[in-house]
Amino acid sequence: MAVRTGRVRRRRGDGADFLCELLADGSAEACTRFAEDYSEQQVDRRAVASILTAATP
Repeated sequence: MAVRTGRVRRRRGDGADFLCELLADGSAEACTRFAEDYSEQQVDRRAVASILTAATP
């Protein structure tokens, strides 16, 4: 395998935009939406907010 350098060409629709948006947002609402989409279950936003608050230095 060869190592290449140069500009990174991003493909549209590879999922990175969604994950980067979640990380950049970091709100309880965004994390709750992600958890609900991922688990296909309802998630308590207050619980998510509590976890995020506890994890923030």
